[in-house]
Amino acid sequence: GVTHTFTMPNGISYVKFYVTGSGSPGKGKSGNAGSTAIGYLSAPPGTQFPVVVGAPPIGFTSGKSSYIYEPGSDPPTALVRAKGGLYNSTGAPTPVIADSLYLPTETISLVGGVGHVDTNDSGEEEGLGGSGFYGNSPAFGGGQGSHSNGPSGPRPTTGIVVFEWN
Repeated sequence: GVTHTFTMPNGISYVKFYVTGSGSPGKGKSGNAGSTAIGYLSAPPGTQFPVVVGAPPIGFTSGKSSYIYEPGSDPPTALVRAKGGLYNSTGAPTPVIADSLYLPTETISLVGGVGHVDTNDSGEEEGLGGSGFYGNSPAFGGGQGSHSNGPSGPRPTTGIVVFEWN
C-alpha cells in the first residue's frame, strides 16, 4: 500500500513486468487469489514509474490491488492494475482480472484463482485457497485455505511488482 518508484536503469529502455495483487483470507470458504498482469514497458533511461504494491488484507476483507502508474501524471494515472483476490463468505465470488489500462496489446492478464471450497462445522473438510501466479498463500497473491469454518494455513501476504531486464 506504499508508493515506491522504479527508475529505468542506465542503458535500459525496455523492461518486462509482473504485477500481482494480494490474495484474500479463508474462513467458511477458502480464499481467492489475486490476479497477475505480465507485459513490457518501454521508456528512456531515468524515467520514473510510481509503483504501489497491494497490502495484505487485514481481517476478513478482499485483497488489495497492485499498480504501475504513468510517469509524472497528476493525479496518478494507472498503466497496469492487478486486482486483489475477493473475499466472499456467502456466495460464489467472481474471478478477478488484471487490468492493463493503457497497454492492452502488450500485457497478458491472468484471472485470480477462485478458492471458495466450502468447509463444514465438523472439521471433516478443508480446502486450499485459490492458487495465484506464484501459488497458494503465503506465496504472493495466493488465497488462504480454510478448515471447519475457520482460516487454515498462512495468511495472504502482499502483492508483488517485479521488473526484469538484461
